[in-house]
Amino acid sequence: MGFSLRFAPATVALLALLAVGCGDDGRDGPTPDAGVDAEAVATPMRVVTWNVENLFDEVDDPDTIDDVPSAAVVNRKLDDIAAVLTPLEADFIALQEVENEAILGRLADQLGYEQYGLIDAFDGRGIDVGYITRLPLASSPMVTSHLGERFPLPDGSDDIYFTRDALEVFVDVGGATVGVIIVHFRSMRDGGADIRQAEAAYTAQIAEARISSGLNNILVVGDLNDIPGSAPLDEILAGSLVDLTLEVPEDDRWTFVFDRVRRQFDYILGSPQMAASATDVVILHGGEVDAASDHQPVAADFLVTP
Repeated sequence: MGFSLRFAPATVALLALLAVGCGDDGRDGPTPDAGVDAEAVATPMRVVTWNVENLFDEVDDPDTIDDVPSAAVVNRKLDDIAAVLTPLEADFIALQEVENEAILGRLADQLGYEQYGLIDAFDGRGIDVGYITRLPLASSPMVTSHLGERFPLPDGSDDIYFTRDALEVFVDVGGATVGVIIVHFRSMRDGGADIRQAEAAYTAQIAEARISSGLNNILVVGDLNDIPGSAPLDEILAGSLVDLTLEVPEDDRWTFVFDRVRRQFDYILGSPQMAASATDVVILHGGEVDAASDHQPVAADFLVTP
């Protein structure tokens, strides 16, 4: 399938390095023909995932070793993030490295979204995963946290838990339920490849359980903190999940500079049904992105069916 994510005109300059198409808006989706069952009509959904690098507020949290920037620095950070996200007009935004629900709410308000959520996790710096969405939450399930659930290391020597959660958010997309699992695995700077592999295996288990239960529209998104072909990536892709970022041109397929080398740490993975419904996938690069974060956002368009 061909991928040429079409964004609003305001972001064309931002995406110039990607050489993506700028034709008719791909978000309109198909126009139903007379007599076609409305339930079979695909509904557009745009998803963005982004590690926004230390989105802290100006209040010191005594329970964490959080950064405490000035109000001016916080406001500038919010402005820089919003400058990238606003023109994308995403239906669902998954974020990593957000301190708390209050700062997430400030960003959501600045972007013009009313629904957002975050569950405080166990990270010592106080960074969490969260979401902002214009889509209605599904009636059941809605949001599921996996904090505190223990799972084994690859060699079985110990049980661990997610430091920054695997947060499941279920949204209604034209009558179809889409589950988005947001993750942020252990940093590569801390070593811990075995921990990332364990996190990957357990995340895959969560996703496969949802798919087996009949929830066929499942995404796993976020900062996996490892590169394609690594043990954690092989582990999470050992089942039915598909790496949608493989559709991005290889020269653009990087999201972070680690030890002065461009590497891919951030991904959108999909169940077979979601992979089949993907129309466009892109990794954004450019000055506006670099001003806001040390990671590059990943965006994907889908035409979702029940």
